[in-house]
Amino acid sequence: MMGKTENQIGFSIEKKWTLRTTHGFPIRHHKTKGIKRFDTNTLEELEAIKLSTKLNLDCDDAIQYYICKAHNFKIVSFDKHFDSTDVERIEPKSIFP
Repeated sequence: MMGKTENQIGFSIEKKWTLRTTHGFPIRHHKTKGIKRFDTNTLEELEAIKLSTKLNLDCDDAIQYYICKAHNFKIVSFDKHFDSTDVERIEPKSIFP
């Protein structure tokens, strides 16, 4: 495989001051202070895959978990299966009015 091995995780800035997750959830820019996009490399993804088996998470969720754990962040998600991990989950509605 040639080219970049990094994957975009989190949020990316698009036109008209809108932020979108990789899943297309729109969020207004003025209400999202402190949100950053994190890129993962192949080694980080391999560590996340190990965690996915241990924590019974799919790969995308394991990468989100890995980033939050590494940076001491909370997970912002509607997915309740994160509640079985040691990273605190908060729902988007609690931070995005």
